[in-house]
Amino acid sequence: MSKPEIVVVTGASAGLGRAIVRAFAQEGAHVGLIARGRDGLEGACREVEELGGKAVVYPADVADATQVEDAAAAIEEQIGPIDVWVNNAMTSVFSPIKEMTAAEFKRVTEVTYLLKVDRMNDALTQPAVMGAVQRPVVAESPFVFLAGPFDAVGARPTPTPAPA
Repeated sequence: MSKPEIVVVTGASAGLGRAIVRAFAQEGAHVGLIARGRDGLEGACREVEELGGKAVVYPADVADATQVEDAAAAIEEQIGPIDVWVNNAMTSVFSPIKEMTAAEFKRVTEVTYLLKVDRMNDALTQPAVMGAVQRPVVAESPFVFLAGPFDAVGARPTPTPAPA
């Protein structure tokens, strides 16, 4: 019997991240689950275990590099060296752009973009930080874009039908 693959998924508590967790669990992987929401993480953990895998729950804010590094170390200690790291965590703000604050832009950038850049850099250049990650993966949660003209004050766009 071969060793189960050790996979870490950020944003593992809901949406695309939770689906990624289930997919790896169905393949027999042991999964490290990182996200802020403990309830969602516990649900994902139960799903992994129901599929016969092992899961480690680690609540963390992925915008904080120290929390992510601590999570990686704890997961490796509990289930073994990480083979696959999936950067899926994201956040967004749904509001007219004129109402967004600098803090909201910063948070979206830290979680949705910088996490991926920083963690990939760590995985590829600093094995002491991220272990011996064999396959770093970036997964983007889907964004919904409404195509159409915007007015100058940030009103909702007029939806444009997709080309036939």
